[in-house]
Parts: sequence; structure tokens; C-alpha cells
Amino acid sequence: MQETGKNYDTHWWALIYDQWNETGGRSELNERELHFYRNQLQNTRGAILEAACGTGCKMLPLLLDGLDIFGFDVSLPMLEVLRHKAINLGISDIDARISQQDLANFIYDHQFSAVLIPASSFMMLPTQQSQIDCLRRVYEHLQPGGRLLLNFYIPSYTEDILLHQDARQQKRSLVNACTPRQGSRFRLITQKYVT
Repeated sequence: MQETGKNYDTHWWALIYDQWNETGGRSELNERELHFYRNQLQNTRGAILEAACGTGCKMLPLLLDGLDIFGFDVSLPMLEVLRHKAINLGISDIDARISQQDLANFIYDHQFSAVLIPASSFMMLPTQQSQIDCLRRVYEHLQPGGRLLLNFYIPSYTEDILLHQDARQQKRSLVNACTPRQGSRFRLITQKYVT
């Protein structure tokens, strides 16, 4: 597979994803999710699979906790960021642990004690059929008694409209960043709005 440029599969999204997750309310949500997965997986014996592992926001801390975790993502740029972060953390076997695959048709030659699909990634599947295909793949890859852990939210059009109806800019900040591959510098402007 190669970069498609669709959805989150662009080199730009991979460059800002971690920064986006580490700012504002996303930071708290990310920490709560990680805490949830740590608690749920602490007594898990055997290999764990993270579907849609992205840049490793969940996978790498869990791996450092001593869990035997593998991951895949459809986005090659996200996996490149994950690989770079893992090497900086001293994780030498990261290439054997990650692969580029799609949620709806991933395949491994072994089963897992648990499969997690964090960050509402399941909701990125565009059709009901692709969701069913994903769940079938999960079922095929779970050991007997294995667990699927996923999170998602129920979107509310009304709440989204009300949230942004009278929004005004409260805070604007600049983040200086550097691309991991070329070392090119760029600026990311974030804006926070309140109602």
C-alpha cells in the first residue's frame, strides 16, 4: 500500500497528529483513553493488536509498560512517525510489530488475546459493510475468550450546531514544529473557540 491522500492518510496529518492530540481537550481525552486501555489490559496474557495504531499514541506507552502489542494502520505516513518515535524510545523490534493494513481487511497469521480500536477509529469506516467486515476480521483474530476494546461516540448534529453557533475566538497560539524525515520546520496555528 502507499499513501492515498484520503482521510487521514497524508503526510501533513501525520506531522500534526500528535500535536493536535496534545493540546486542549484532546490531551485530556487522550490520557483518559490511555488510562482506560492500561486498566483493561493490565492482566492480559499473550499478544495484543491495536487496529488503526496511527503514530503510536496508545501502542508505544503500552509497549513500554511491557505488553506484547502489535499494530497496523492504513496510513504509511502515520506509521513512519510511529517508527521514528519508537526508535527514539529504544524499541528495536518495532518493524516486526507494525504493518500497513486496512481496518476492513487486515490479516495476521496468529490470534490475539485482545484487539483494541482506539480514538473512535471504528467510526472512520465509511459504510456499514466495512464495519461488519472489520468486526469479522476482529472475531477471526481473537483467541477464544479474547476481548475487543473500542471506543466511539454517538455524534449529535444538534449539539455540534449549538456548540459552534455563537463561537468566538478566545485564544490563538503558534506551534513551531519539525518534520521527522526531512527536518523541515513549519508553524501550526491553533485556535480555540468558546460559545
